[in-house]
Amino acid sequence: MKTKLLLCFFSLLFISQYAFCTPLLPVDFEYVVDGDTIQVNSNKSSYRVRLYGIDCFEAKQNNRSAKQAKYFNITEDQVVCKGIKAREILKDKIGQQQKLFLKVYSVDHYGRMIAEPYITDFLFFKTNLSKYMNKSGLCSTYVWKGMKTKN
Repeated sequence: MKTKLLLCFFSLLFISQYAFCTPLLPVDFEYVVDGDTIQVNSNKSSYRVRLYGIDCFEAKQNNRSAKQAKYFNITEDQVVCKGIKAREILKDKIGQQQKLFLKVYSVDHYGRMIAEPYITDFLFFKTNLSKYMNKSGLCSTYVWKGMKTKN
């Protein structure tokens, strides 16, 4: 009897997790571009995906890294070092996973998908990579102009 009740409980828990959620788009992971951008493949087409809600330090010196250095009052070399570290943290978290799941919000002016990517950690539990990277301390919260924020 206890076994049946436990089975029913976990079945309902599993089903309720997906009952009211937005459908996630399954994609094949290709590589990490930097701390807030990845490359994925879907239906034999390759796409750049910008992680929703975050902006990481730049991993190369450019105009953006100079602006970040000035804004955060650090050197441009420190910006690049933090950007490289953010990219490595994202690579390590994704690891050997070949399949990611995207909650797509929009497309930016560079043609990148704006999405929250998820990886499956254990059974059906998924980790939101945008939130994971934000917690790393190497990214700041960022909402694109003209986009509706999540409630």
